[in-house]
Amino acid sequence: MNGTPQNAFFYPYHIIKNLAGSITPSLSNDIIICCMLASLQSNAPPQVLFELLKESESLSDNCRYKNLVSRVKEQLTEQDENIKKLLLKLIHCFLLMNQWEDFLNSL
Repeated sequence: MNGTPQNAFFYPYHIIKNLAGSITPSLSNDIIICCMLASLQSNAPPQVLFELLKESESLSDNCRYKNLVSRVKEQLTEQDENIKKLLLKLIHCFLLMNQWEDFLNSL
């Protein structure tokens, strides 16, 4: 466990970068990485990644980043209600667990 980590045989980011470079040759590495990160904010990252790459390719250089930020904000806004519901469920579970713990400690 305390030894030297082994080198990976391949790096997923390099594979995606090379694939994206062949599909969308005009995109910079920075925009490709931004597309990868933006796609991770969705429920279907591979599909959204290709959509974002193609969309970014069709835009001029000076508005690609701004478009990606806009898309991420849109995705997070769409998921906001679900995130709130899940957080409330988690809070409720912890409250129940604390009540049981208090009960058991009182025995």
